[in-house]
Amino acid sequence: MSPQEFLESVVLPNMDEFRKGDDLRRAFNAIAAVDALAAHISQNVSPQEKDDSRFRQNLADKNEDFKLVRDMAKAQKHVRLDRGNPVLKEADRIKLRSLGWGEGEWGAGLWGGSPQVVVEMDSGETQIVGAVLERALAFLKTIIPPTPATHDRTDGDGRGEGAPP
Repeated sequence: MSPQEFLESVVLPNMDEFRKGDDLRRAFNAIAAVDALAAHISQNVSPQEKDDSRFRQNLADKNEDFKLVRDMAKAQKHVRLDRGNPVLKEADRIKLRSLGWGEGEWGAGLWGGSPQVVVEMDSGETQIVGAVLERALAFLKTIIPPTPATHDRTDGDGRGEGAPP
């Protein structure tokens, strides 16, 4: 499956589900899907590489939002991250809760104290998962290799092979 096909058939439907309303199931599915998109891109640009760790690290070095998505996905899978230098070390730092005044990024979350999925960073900062996912996905979309154009076979009239006159 090409990165574009994975984006359209897996990532975007998961993101659409998450946008319908914050809950942890939808958040974890969207996190996993956006993170997996990086693997699809890696395999497309470097099919000979068996391990995409260096590729993902390169992306994380370029984009803080992708770094957080990568670490949230790894924390989901392993529960606790003890190796490397993750920005998030434990999966239970991803929560559904209301934010108080001054928490989270201004203008990025829900207003009025509605519960939303957040990640409480080891640094003490609170990030709104939906905003992080949107920015990370926008970044990954910029590096998806173009899909080769498919050409329909035609009889020269643009109507397709064997089309009635």
